[in-house]
Amino acid sequence: MAKYPSIQLYTGDWLKDPRLSMCTPQTRGIWIDLVCSMHELNRCGKVEGTLVQLSRIARCSEDELNRAIVELSATKTADVTVSHEIVTVKNRRMFREFQEREHARKRKQKQRVSENENTPVTGNSGNSHADVTATSQKSHKDVTSLSSSSTSKNPPISPLGGTVKPDRNAKEKEEFNVARGLYPGTIRGNDTEFEHFLEVCRKKKRKWKDEQLKIIPAIQYQIDARKRIEEYNDQVPKEKKIFIAPWKNFKTWLNQLCWEEKIQEPPPLPKQAGPKAPDRYTPPEINPEDCADPEDIAALMRETKDKISAGKRRAEA
Repeated sequence: MAKYPSIQLYTGDWLKDPRLSMCTPQTRGIWIDLVCSMHELNRCGKVEGTLVQLSRIARCSEDELNRAIVELSATKTADVTVSHEIVTVKNRRMFREFQEREHARKRKQKQRVSENENTPVTGNSGNSHADVTATSQKSHKDVTSLSSSSTSKNPPISPLGGTVKPDRNAKEKEEFNVARGLYPGTIRGNDTEFEHFLEVCRKKKRKWKDEQLKIIPAIQYQIDARKRIEEYNDQVPKEKKIFIAPWKNFKTWLNQLCWEEKIQEPPPLPKQAGPKAPDRYTPPEINPEDCADPEDIAALMRETKDKISAGKRRAEA
């Protein structure tokens, strides 16, 4: 299959998509890198791997990728599924076009095979071959119809015996696993934590589907609030630092409905005083009563002048 060197990108769709516009610039940059990787992978419309592998594809850190996946899933920009630590990110339109191409290719291939089988052959051998071909096609159709009717009526059978029941909450479990991967504290397996979450909602008489929608935004809010407190603690003396409690186990966090917890915001930092301005010169106040009389000053000057003249005459004599 020929490889397409370019991707068909409609700038209007990119700029006007409200779901994509709700994402941060960092998430949009990671998303376009993932879309380009999907194009390179035979335009399949999806990319999957561990967080470490996808972070290398998206050319970002694991923490940045984790936040981007949470935003893409929350805003429904992409379809994100997590199974056994393997994250799958899908571009819906690209994936739909890939499936249509695959169906068309298989349909064309089947048509070619059918045309080759129905090609007439001259002579008696041709008649016998046509009879055998018609008989084989009829038996194949009978077997196909029988197998399709049996599979439509009966559910799939487990290798250990009994039927396999479809998981009705598979999508909710995948979304819950995204929240579990985002939580910084100690966590257990996804199935164990999800069942515990359902049990907590039953005891507290809460609708678990409504409560699950609050978990991812609550974890992200608490992570950001703790970072703001850490930044505040880095700039204040020890006695003014705010205590930050360690993260609880995810089980305890669910037990105590901590997704409803609000963290107190740090107070505003005091403004740093600039360099002190120099004091202005203030002339001293003069009391007129303390000033000498002009006549006294003139008499003092005459007396001083007479003393100087007398000293010169004595020196000459």
